[in-house]
Amino acid sequence: MLIQLKVPTETIFHDLYVIKPNGKYSQIDLVIATTQGLIVFEVKEYSGWIFGNAGYTNWTQVLAGGKVKHHFFNPIKQNQGHIKALRNLSPQFSRLPIFSVIVFYGKCELKAIDYIPQDTFVTVPKKVKQVLRQIKKKNDPAKFSSKREVVKLLKAAVENGESPSIAPKHHAEIKELTGKERLFK
Repeated sequence: MLIQLKVPTETIFHDLYVIKPNGKYSQIDLVIATTQGLIVFEVKEYSGWIFGNAGYTNWTQVLAGGKVKHHFFNPIKQNQGHIKALRNLSPQFSRLPIFSVIVFYGKCELKAIDYIPQDTFVTVPKKVKQVLRQIKKKNDPAKFSSKREVVKLLKAAVENGESPSIAPKHHAEIKELTGKERLFK
């Protein structure tokens, strides 16, 4: 979809694994390097109604006309963790503007999503173009000290995701943390 929106392919980084200070990894769905800074995407596939509040630990998925409810970790908080991991990668990343975009796809409807922080967007695929336009329009160009460093670090994080040992280890850590089996794509 981003390519259809004419986002240059060399600025799109998919399935990144960023090492954290504790030696564990933070898995990021997608990062776009733009003139305004970095845009970090968390992509969720859900059906039903979605209710959430930026301050809550969990959000709610409601199915079957309200008869079935499931809770899932707040994707805004999840993406804040991803952004924190990126900021720890280099002094340049700690200063760059980084925008958080949570995209829900599938047959879901965002019902009540409250208290969204600045530079954070919760949306559906058909409105991603609007979000990208808004980020570009409302923000000045970022002051990159080295665009090469940005590309190098993001490419290294993508290579981590391609490692036969890193992704399975990360998945096991998530399972241990949540006590649940998680679907990984």
